[in-house]
Amino acid sequence: MGDTFITDMTHFESIQPGPSHQPARKIARFFGAIVSAASVSPTDRLIDAALFCRRRPGRIQCPGHLQIYRDGVSGIITWHCSRCDDQGEISNWEGTPWNLGKWAIERQSEQQFHELILTEDELQELKRSLILSRECECLLYRAIIAHGGIVIRATLEEFEELEENIAADANHEEKRRRQRILDRIYERIETLFDQEHYYGSDFEEWMQDNQQELSQEIESFVNEMDEKMKQSQGFPSKAKNSISADVVEKTWQRVAKFSPQNVQKLIKRMAKEQPVVLAYLMAVDNDIFNQSEREGLLFLGMVVWQIMLQGTRPLPKVTEKILDEAEARNLKMAEYLRDETEAGFEETTRKIIGSYKQPEVLRYVVEAIMEDTEESSPIREENKGIMLLDLKTVIDCFDA
Repeated sequence: MGDTFITDMTHFESIQPGPSHQPARKIARFFGAIVSAASVSPTDRLIDAALFCRRRPGRIQCPGHLQIYRDGVSGIITWHCSRCDDQGEISNWEGTPWNLGKWAIERQSEQQFHELILTEDELQELKRSLILSRECECLLYRAIIAHGGIVIRATLEEFEELEENIAADANHEEKRRRQRILDRIYERIETLFDQEHYYGSDFEEWMQDNQQELSQEIESFVNEMDEKMKQSQGFPSKAKNSISADVVEKTWQRVAKFSPQNVQKLIKRMAKEQPVVLAYLMAVDNDIFNQSEREGLLFLGMVVWQIMLQGTRPLPKVTEKILDEAEARNLKMAEYLRDETEAGFEETTRKIIGSYKQPEVLRYVVEAIMEDTEESSPIREENKGIMLLDLKTVIDCFDA
C-alpha cells in the first residue's frame, strides 16, 4: 500500500540545515520536483512526468513514474504513481522557489518542435548542473515519459541554449563519468541540428512532404539492386563473429519487400536508435551526390544497419567520436586508392574484403555499388568509390 500526502508547500520553505533535518529536505525535494514539473506543464491535463516514484518496497525501487495534474481554476496539483498507490495533493505552491512558471516560455501551435530522448541517468545528471539557466530548467521539468524513454520536446532555439549550458558544464566537470554523459547528450543535440540542416525543416514534416518522391526513388533503387543480388553468388565467410552471406541475402530480401510506409517507419526508427548514423547518411558528400545517389546511399545504409543487427553482438550506439574516427581511417584509404588504376582498384578492393571483419556485408555493398549497370544506374561511375567508402564507414561504426 502506498501513502497519501496532503501537502502545503509553504511548510517546506524554512527547513533548517543539519543532519537531523535531512529526511525533511529529501521529501521537500520530492514534492518540489512535482511542483516544478506541474508549473511548466499545461493545466487541466494529465501529464506523464519524467519523475519517478520514491517508494522502495522490499528495498526494490518502484518502477513507476508520476502522473501529475494541475487544476486550471484552483491551482491544486494532484499526483499519483503509475504503478503503486502512492499519491497526493499539493497546494500553496505558487509563491515558493519551486514554481518555474514565470520562466516557462509559452508554446505556440505553429512552432516546430523536435524531440530529444534521454535515459533517467542522463536527465538526473542534467538536473544536477549548477549553471543551468531557469529557461533550461523548465525544459528539463517539461520532460515526459514517451516512446519507451524520457522525451524533451523543444524548439531548436531552446535546444541551442541547452546545448550551450551543457558544453559549459562539461568543460568544468572533473568527474570523467559525468563528463562522458554530458558529452553524449551534447552529441545527440548536435544530431538534431544536423538533421535540420539537411532537411531544411522538422524531420517529421520533411518525411511527410517528401514521402512520395522518396518512395519512388527507393523503389527504383531497390529494383536495380535486386537484379544484382539475384545474379550474385555469396562466398562463405571464415571471419570470427562475422555475418554470413546467407544472413546478408535474407536481410536484403526482407528489406527490399518493404512497402513505402514501412521504409518510412524504418527511417524514423533509425532516427531514434542511431541518430548519428542517419544524420551522416543524410549529409555526407551532399555537395557531390545528386538526389538519386543520396536516396541510394540512404537505402543501402539502412540495409547495412538491418544486416548488422543480425550479428551475435548488440550494436553500439554510434557517437560522433566513433563516426569521426571511422571516417578518418577511410579518408586515408581514399587517398591511397586515388592513384590506383581500375585494375589495381579492383584488386585492392578484393584484398580489403578478404581481410575485413565483416567481409560478406562489405561484399554486399561492393556488389550493390560497383557492378556494371545499365545507363539508368542511380549511381554515377565517378561517385561509386566515394559511396563505397561512406558505407564502409557505417559498417566500421557498427562493428567498432
